Amino acid sequence: MKRVGLVLLLMILPGLNFQVRGQDTSSIASKILFSIERSEPSWKLEKRLSSRNGDYVSLRWKLRKSTMEVLIKTCPSADVAVDCLEALGVDLELAGLQMRKLNDHIDELGQNSYVWEDAIVHGKVGVAFSKGRFVVHVTSSSMNNARRFALLVESAMPAA
Repeated sequence: MKRVGLVLLLMILPGLNFQVRGQDTSSIASKILFSIERSEPSWKLEKRLSSRNGDYVSLRWKLRKSTMEVLIKTCPSADVAVDCLEALGVDLELAGLQMRKLNDHIDELGQNSYVWEDAIVHGKVGVAFSKGRFVVHVTSSSMNNARRFALLVESAMPAA
């Protein structure tokens, strides 16, 4: 009987882990939405998507012809988040984005951040950073907008 209980527990625990991470991502996304809505009321949320396991949330806002996209990934730990940030360029290259890093970090976002531009599509720029267990990727046509949104996103996230 004890073995059956242990086996069931081992089968349930991984699912609970994913559920908790998904809830974390959804909770963070809600806080970010509130922060952007309050600070940037002219930007209108156009789309909110979540992955099935809840580890990814994608948010997109629109203001006239400009768009702002934020991708949030929840990782198992802060160390894994730093590794995911480093691998982000390769992962997004598979989706068609050729990120070229422009500098090492943004002071307000810490050492685990960088500014990038698309090497192929002129005018596509952004900011990527990790904070705690989260990796954030911001895409815009304006570096000023990307930095401003990245700082708003970062301020809505829990302390690392």
